[in-house]
Amino acid sequence: MFDVDFQKRIKSTNDTNNWTSTLIEYSSTGFHNVVSVTSNLTNFKDKSAFPLSIDLNSVTSLSKFRIAYYTIATYNDSSKIIDITSWIDVPPSEFSLSSSTNPVVLIKGETMDVGGQLVSNTGISPRVLNFIPEHN
Repeated sequence: MFDVDFQKRIKSTNDTNNWTSTLIEYSSTGFHNVVSVTSNLTNFKDKSAFPLSIDLNSVTSLSKFRIAYYTIATYNDSSKIIDITSWIDVPPSEFSLSSSTNPVVLIKGETMDVGGQLVSNTGISPRVLNFIPEHN
């Protein structure tokens, strides 16, 4: 669902102040499976920060994954405010720029068009739009 296989959700309701942690697995068909639920969380001192952890043995991709953080505030009139980060690659992606001519040799005053290719060393496709070199 939305490129998400697993979701770790910490949720509360204002009326009961009950905090619940849920790990959910999503399928590509839109169905979901609740992997684990922990109610009445008490392992944090205030409600301005929460410890977020996930048992990597309970998810399918242990060595490489992507993560995004989000916050949703829902109000009594059913309006919502959503704040979400960009995807974060774990481990961080590594990219290199290779040229179509190797090595690139120029003589003073000479001009040459050189093609470039952005390559992911980690197998994740780079998403680059409107790449403009800083210098010619």
